Amino acid sequence: MTKQRACLLIAAVWVCSSAISFPAILWWRAVRIEDVPQFQCPFTDSLGYLVFSSTISFYVPLFVMVFTYYKIYRAAAYQTRSLKMGSKQVMELTLRMHRGGGENGLARPGKNFSLSRKLSKFAKEKKAAKTLGIVMGVFTVCWLPFFVVNLLSGFCADCIWQADLVSAIVTWLGWLNSGMNPVIYACWSKDFRR
Repeated sequence: MTKQRACLLIAAVWVCSSAISFPAILWWRAVRIEDVPQFQCPFTDSLGYLVFSSTISFYVPLFVMVFTYYKIYRAAAYQTRSLKMGSKQVMELTLRMHRGGGENGLARPGKNFSLSRKLSKFAKEKKAAKTLGIVMGVFTVCWLPFFVVNLLSGFCADCIWQADLVSAIVTWLGWLNSGMNPVIYACWSKDFRR
Protein backbone atom coordinates (compact mmCIF):
# COMPACT_ATOMS: atom_id res chain seq x y z
CA MET A 1 0.00 0.00 0.00
CA THR A 2 1.53 3.27 -1.11
CA LYS A 3 0.49 6.74 -0.02
CA GLN A 4 -0.75 7.50 -3.56
CA ARG A 5 -2.81 4.30 -3.70
CA ALA A 6 -4.33 4.99 -0.27
CA CYS A 7 -5.31 8.52 -1.38
CA LEU A 8 -6.88 7.13 -4.58
CA LEU A 9 -8.89 4.55 -2.64
CA ILE A 10 -10.13 7.15 -0.15
CA ALA A 11 -11.08 9.48 -3.02
CA ALA A 12 -12.93 6.61 -4.74
CA VAL A 13 -14.97 5.94 -1.59
CA TRP A 14 -15.99 9.61 -1.39
CA VAL A 15 -16.84 9.76 -5.12
CA CYS A 16 -19.00 6.61 -4.85
CA SER A 17 -20.75 7.93 -1.73
CA SER A 18 -21.44 11.26 -3.44
CA ALA A 19 -22.63 9.57 -6.63
CA ILE A 20 -25.13 7.51 -4.62
CA SER A 21 -26.39 10.24 -2.27
CA PHE A 22 -26.43 13.64 -3.93
CA PRO A 23 -28.31 12.84 -7.16
CA ALA A 24 -31.09 11.21 -5.11
CA ILE A 25 -31.39 14.24 -2.83
CA LEU A 26 -31.48 16.66 -5.78
CA TRP A 27 -33.90 14.45 -7.74
CA TRP A 28 -36.15 13.94 -4.70
CA ARG A 29 -36.41 17.69 -4.14
CA ALA A 30 -37.16 18.30 -7.83
CA VAL A 31 -39.93 15.71 -8.25
CA ARG A 32 -41.64 15.71 -4.82
CA ILE A 33 -45.11 17.23 -5.03
CA GLU A 34 -46.59 16.15 -1.68
CA ASP A 35 -46.08 18.22 1.44
CA VAL A 36 -43.34 17.03 3.78
CA PRO A 37 -44.95 15.74 7.02
CA GLN A 38 -44.07 17.65 10.17
CA PHE A 39 -41.12 16.30 12.19
CA GLN A 40 -40.30 13.76 9.48
CA CYS A 41 -37.67 13.54 6.77
CA PRO A 42 -39.08 11.13 4.17
CA PHE A 43 -36.75 10.11 1.40
CA THR A 44 -37.40 8.90 -2.10
CA ASP A 45 -39.28 5.62 -2.39
CA SER A 46 -38.52 5.17 -6.08
CA LEU A 47 -37.94 1.46 -6.71
CA GLY A 48 -35.14 2.12 -9.20
CA TYR A 49 -33.24 4.28 -6.74
CA LEU A 50 -33.80 1.88 -3.83
CA VAL A 51 -32.43 -1.05 -5.83
CA PHE A 52 -29.49 1.00 -7.14
CA SER A 53 -28.50 2.52 -3.79
CA SER A 54 -28.94 -0.73 -1.83
CA THR A 55 -26.91 -2.69 -4.36
CA ILE A 56 -24.06 -0.18 -4.58
CA SER A 57 -23.89 0.82 -0.92
CA PHE A 58 -24.51 -2.56 0.74
CA TYR A 59 -24.93 -5.72 -1.31
CA VAL A 60 -21.86 -5.31 -3.56
CA PRO A 61 -19.57 -4.26 -0.66
CA LEU A 62 -20.95 -7.13 1.44
CA PHE A 63 -20.17 -9.61 -1.33
CA VAL A 64 -16.63 -8.18 -1.69
CA MET A 65 -16.08 -8.33 2.10
CA VAL A 66 -17.33 -11.91 2.41
CA PHE A 67 -15.27 -13.03 -0.60
CA THR A 68 -12.15 -11.29 0.74
CA TYR A 69 -12.63 -12.70 4.22
CA TYR A 70 -13.10 -16.17 2.74
CA LYS A 71 -9.75 -15.78 0.95
CA ILE A 72 -8.12 -14.60 4.20
CA TYR A 73 -9.60 -17.59 6.03
CA ARG A 74 -8.33 -20.03 3.37
CA ALA A 75 -4.83 -18.48 3.47
CA ALA A 76 -4.82 -18.63 7.29
CA ALA A 77 -5.89 -22.27 7.28
CA TYR A 78 -3.13 -23.12 4.78
CA GLN A 79 -0.55 -21.19 6.82
CA THR A 80 -1.69 -22.90 10.03
CA ARG A 81 -1.14 -26.33 8.46
CA SER A 82 2.30 -25.30 7.16
CA LEU A 83 3.39 -23.87 10.50
CA LYS A 84 2.12 -26.92 12.41
CA MET A 85 4.12 -29.19 10.10
CA GLY A 86 7.17 -26.96 10.52
CA SER A 87 6.89 -26.86 14.32
CA LYS A 88 6.44 -30.65 14.37
CA GLN A 89 9.67 -31.07 12.37
CA VAL A 90 11.54 -28.69 14.68
CA MET A 91 10.26 -30.58 17.74
CA GLU A 92 11.50 -33.86 16.26
CA LEU A 93 14.90 -32.30 15.52
CA THR A 94 15.11 -30.85 19.03
CA LEU A 95 14.29 -34.24 20.57
CA ARG A 96 16.99 -35.92 18.47
CA MET A 97 19.48 -33.25 19.48
CA HIS A 98 18.70 -33.74 23.19
CA ARG A 99 19.11 -37.49 22.79
CA GLY A 100 22.55 -36.81 21.33
CA GLY A 101 21.80 -38.00 17.83
CA GLY A 102 22.29 -34.96 15.73
CA GLU A 103 24.64 -33.10 13.47
CA ASN A 104 24.23 -29.39 12.69
CA GLY A 105 23.64 -28.62 16.35
CA LEU A 106 24.32 -24.91 15.82
CA ALA A 107 21.81 -24.54 13.00
CA ARG A 108 18.88 -25.95 14.92
CA PRO A 109 18.47 -23.27 17.64
CA GLY A 110 18.40 -20.59 14.92
CA LYS A 111 15.80 -22.54 12.98
CA ASN A 112 13.78 -23.06 16.17
CA PHE A 113 13.93 -19.31 17.00
CA SER A 114 12.92 -18.36 13.46
CA LEU A 115 9.91 -20.69 13.58
CA SER A 116 8.80 -19.42 16.99
CA ARG A 117 8.96 -15.84 15.66
CA LYS A 118 6.85 -16.89 12.68
CA LEU A 119 4.37 -18.63 14.99
CA SER A 120 4.13 -15.54 17.20
CA LYS A 121 3.60 -13.25 14.20
CA PHE A 122 1.04 -15.64 12.76
CA ALA A 123 -0.87 -15.78 16.08
CA LYS A 124 -1.20 -11.97 15.97
CA GLU A 125 -2.37 -12.09 12.34
CA LYS A 126 -4.86 -14.83 13.16
CA LYS A 127 -6.27 -12.77 16.04
CA ALA A 128 -6.55 -9.73 13.75
CA ALA A 129 -8.40 -11.85 11.17
CA LYS A 130 -10.75 -13.10 13.92
CA THR A 131 -11.43 -9.51 15.00
CA LEU A 132 -12.12 -8.58 11.38
CA GLY A 133 -14.54 -11.51 11.12
CA ILE A 134 -16.40 -10.37 14.23
CA VAL A 135 -16.57 -6.77 12.94
CA MET A 136 -17.91 -8.06 9.61
CA GLY A 137 -20.45 -10.33 11.28
CA VAL A 138 -21.76 -7.55 13.52
CA PHE A 139 -21.87 -5.18 10.52
CA THR A 140 -23.95 -7.70 8.57
CA VAL A 141 -26.32 -8.41 11.46
CA CYS A 142 -26.84 -4.68 12.09
CA TRP A 143 -27.28 -3.48 8.49
CA LEU A 144 -28.84 -6.43 6.63
CA PRO A 145 -32.34 -5.90 8.16
CA PHE A 146 -32.27 -2.23 7.08
CA PHE A 147 -31.41 -3.04 3.47
CA VAL A 148 -33.89 -5.92 3.28
CA VAL A 149 -36.67 -3.62 4.57
CA ASN A 150 -35.41 -0.86 2.27
CA LEU A 151 -35.80 -3.05 -0.83
CA LEU A 152 -39.04 -4.61 0.38
CA SER A 153 -40.57 -1.15 0.86
CA GLY A 154 -39.86 -0.42 -2.81
CA PHE A 155 -41.32 -3.66 -4.11
CA CYS A 156 -44.26 -4.01 -1.71
CA ALA A 157 -44.75 -1.23 0.84
CA ASP A 158 -47.96 -2.86 2.13
CA CYS A 159 -46.08 -6.08 2.95
CA ILE A 160 -44.35 -4.46 5.93
CA TRP A 161 -46.40 -4.64 9.12
CA GLN A 162 -46.28 -1.29 10.99
CA ALA A 163 -43.84 0.15 8.46
CA ASP A 164 -42.93 3.26 10.49
CA LEU A 165 -41.99 1.23 13.57
CA VAL A 166 -40.08 -1.41 11.58
CA SER A 167 -38.26 1.32 9.65
CA ALA A 168 -37.25 3.07 12.88
CA ILE A 169 -36.02 -0.16 14.46
CA VAL A 170 -33.90 -1.30 11.50
CA THR A 171 -32.49 2.22 11.04
CA TRP A 172 -31.42 2.43 14.69
CA LEU A 173 -30.01 -1.09 14.50
CA GLY A 174 -27.81 0.06 11.60
CA TRP A 175 -26.69 3.16 13.47
CA LEU A 176 -25.93 1.02 16.52
CA ASN A 177 -23.23 -0.67 14.46
CA SER A 178 -21.05 2.45 14.62
CA GLY A 179 -21.15 2.35 18.41
CA MET A 180 -20.26 -1.34 18.53
CA ASN A 181 -16.98 -1.21 16.58
CA PRO A 182 -14.95 0.54 19.33
CA VAL A 183 -16.25 -2.01 21.85
CA ILE A 184 -15.33 -4.94 19.58
CA TYR A 185 -11.84 -3.58 18.92
CA ALA A 186 -11.33 -2.82 22.62
CA CYS A 187 -12.34 -6.37 23.57
CA TRP A 188 -10.24 -8.11 20.95
CA SER A 189 -7.22 -5.86 20.31
CA LYS A 190 -4.56 -5.17 22.92
CA ASP A 191 -3.01 -2.54 20.62
CA PHE A 192 -6.35 -0.71 20.30
CA ARG A 193 -6.83 -0.74 24.10
CA ARG A 194 -3.32 0.64 24.57
